Amino acid sequence: MFLLFDEILDKHQGDWKTVLSEYETTRRKDTDAIANLALDNFHEMKEHTASPLFQEKRKLEMTFEGQFPTAYSSKYSLVTFNEDISYHQAMTRGRAQDKTILKLLSEGLLTDSMQTHEKLKLVQQQTNALLQESEAAGKL
Repeated sequence: MFLLFDEILDKHQGDWKTVLSEYETTRRKDTDAIANLALDNFHEMKEHTASPLFQEKRKLEMTFEGQFPTAYSSKYSLVTFNEDISYHQAMTRGRAQDKTILKLLSEGLLTDSMQTHEKLKLVQQQTNALLQESEAAGKL
């Protein structure tokens, strides 16, 4: 964030109106994402934490992160512990993962007979497909 501001400041040599306007435009997707993630968290905590489906999703995510820390990060982990992606990217991927896991669980497609790595592979495939569909439809 500060590196970006410094780059824009250097680029416009003290033209503060242009500096601030470009910085605002450049950071807008991420600041909007932070606000939306806060709303996601509020609604999740208010409406879903007592849901057995939500609890099952969270348990699965914790298992994925514990067994495959380089292959899977929950939305929370993407936002909190991953500085290599933007807030907007973390929100987009995290929401797609959440939607995918909830759908697969509700449809009974993540069974107890499956190995954890098989579940992860299915979640990743379905998440990537959802992200591609959303991008193609211009929803990202």
